[in-house]
Amino acid sequence: MGRAPYSVSLAAVSNPIPGTQSRWRTRPSAAPLTKVGMSLFAVGLVAIFVDLALFASGRENLPVWLNLICMLAPVGLGVGLVGVVNEAKSARPGSGGPDESATNRPARAERPVTAPPTTRPEHPEEWNQPT
Repeated sequence: MGRAPYSVSLAAVSNPIPGTQSRWRTRPSAAPLTKVGMSLFAVGLVAIFVDLALFASGRENLPVWLNLICMLAPVGLGVGLVGVVNEAKSARPGSGGPDESATNRPARAERPVTAPPTTRPEHPEEWNQPT
């Protein structure tokens, strides 16, 4: 029997695309604040599904603690976003993050301050005069 045209050989799966393996190994892990945010969001999302399942089954007067745990989803989303933004700011070149100190930055070139060129007349009486 022949192979189906849509089958995938294991050799293609076990041999990654050249250059991708090294990026995966050198990629830094997520910041702790991002991990906490993801965990809080996951717990809140599970609580929301439990709350919806209980409500759909006809239960009334669900416990307050379950409703409070449901609030962890938006809190976790906010914490995770703050962690991602902080991580992105520290990874940006020139941000002074953990990889870059102020002593490693090159000195800023000073430009001479000059007055901008003006095309209007010197005297205010002549400003509204047609030229």
